[in-house]
Amino acid sequence: MACISTPQYTVVINGGLYGKIIGEKGLRQGDPISPLLFVICMDYLTKILKLVTQQEGFELHKKCLSIKLNHLYFADDVLLFCKGDFHLVMLMLRGLKNFSVASRLTTNAGKSNIFNVNMNLQHLENLCELTRYQKGKLPFSYSWGGAVLSFLYRQMCRASMGTQRDVCGFLPLLQVWVYERFLQLRPPLPQLPANVDIPNLPLACRWVMRRRLEREYDAHHNLPRIRDVLDLLEDAQFIWTPYSEEVIGTLPAYCTFGRHIWRASVPLTCLDIVEHHASERVFRQFGLPQPIPTPPAWHPLHYERDDRSRVDDTFIDWLNAQLAIWDRRGDLNPTPQHFPIEGYMQWYRTVSRLFIGNPVHQAEGRYVS
Repeated sequence: MACISTPQYTVVINGGLYGKIIGEKGLRQGDPISPLLFVICMDYLTKILKLVTQQEGFELHKKCLSIKLNHLYFADDVLLFCKGDFHLVMLMLRGLKNFSVASRLTTNAGKSNIFNVNMNLQHLENLCELTRYQKGKLPFSYSWGGAVLSFLYRQMCRASMGTQRDVCGFLPLLQVWVYERFLQLRPPLPQLPANVDIPNLPLACRWVMRRRLEREYDAHHNLPRIRDVLDLLEDAQFIWTPYSEEVIGTLPAYCTFGRHIWRASVPLTCLDIVEHHASERVFRQFGLPQPIPTPPAWHPLHYERDDRSRVDDTFIDWLNAQLAIWDRRGDLNPTPQHFPIEGYMQWYRTVSRLFIGNPVHQAEGRYVS
């Protein structure tokens, strides 16, 4: 408990520091254990909602029948799904209430909405009166993939700073990116047993459907080898165009939905985190000529903003402007131009670090601590 009770806090008011607050309970801002505790709590809600679906007479939304889906999480946002029947909705809300009683976590009625299609209007009015939720308007959408990437980009940016020792975010996505592109770093993929049915899942799942990956492929235990591979990497040892038509043809339809915006150069948003998807810097992975990119247009210290930063009118206006750009994503695909790869590589060598760190090598060329 020393890490909780010993810190002291002050409050910034008009640029001045005031007060002396001693921490007695709870976790500090950015504590790496926070996401784990949150997942443990929400796992309990998942179990409750799963029990709700098992009650006699419960019916899922028709779009969720095949995968038996009745809820989704993203950070502290929760979506509940069921057939638009008053009794069924009350069952879902009762499960949510049981979770609130056990965890003391409650919904914010002012920020909660009920979305419906062809539901009895009187039943809808009754639900809104009982819950104090607002009637939401369809269509509504949230780019879950964009939010995950935005948060991961921000955390990778911070992790590259010399003062940082950890990185958070959806790191399995980064691990899969490495497996799909670096031939010398990917673990073997043995054939699935003949009696195993391959489900209709994204391509990345093939790395977790087989036996557990050996310790020898864990980068945490093999830093010397990983550094050697990256320093000695040759062109033919990297998959430059992972999105081949052959690979795309094997994916389920929902994986290729929205393919026309894959190359859109737009800001990606996760709550108040905004990171740019600079597709013009990775044209080569789409099989297009790679030109020399223009300098980044972002403020060089934008990554320093976090939940402690002040949300003022200036930031809100800027955030709304980024969302407006995202709304035009269908029109923001950069046009590829013919550019010789030799010219790009000449520029790349002048702005990049060709080797990892400044190591001391053994005679055989391996890194040592």
